Amino acid sequence: MQDLLIELQQALVHAGSAGNEVYSASGGGDQDLLCPHPSCANKPSYTELRSLQRHYPSHIPCEAACPCCKRNFASARKYETHMKQCFRSHGTDDAWKDAKAQRKRQHRFARDELARIMSKKGIASSMNTQELQLTSLGHRREDLISVATGL
Repeated sequence: MQDLLIELQQALVHAGSAGNEVYSASGGGDQDLLCPHPSCANKPSYTELRSLQRHYPSHIPCEAACPCCKRNFASARKYETHMKQCFRSHGTDDAWKDAKAQRKRQHRFARDELARIMSKKGIASSMNTQELQLTSLGHRREDLISVATGL
């Protein structure tokens, strides 16, 4: 695991990335970022990748119940938002840590799926595939560091 972490850090340094960049669509082209989901075909575009990444989980199906209040959710975004609020007021520390880890995994899945779709469809005209992957890698980097250091 330590070797993987070192390799990842070297790749990020080589690419000039700290792993926490926010890429703006306005700097490299005339088009903004469009959500690739069919239901968003006629909706306004996003000017920052971060905003699109925050929006996209609303399209990821999620059949999960809140571990605290047992309420069911159909989308990852609604589940993620609810868990934040519910556990702050009702959850225990251990349950909150578990919920945060689950929320992080779901968010990472949504980011990875968005990067895959955008690069496959060529939607991100003003940024290259490497930038999309680096954005996703930045969040994986945090997870790898916590696993490697035992935090």
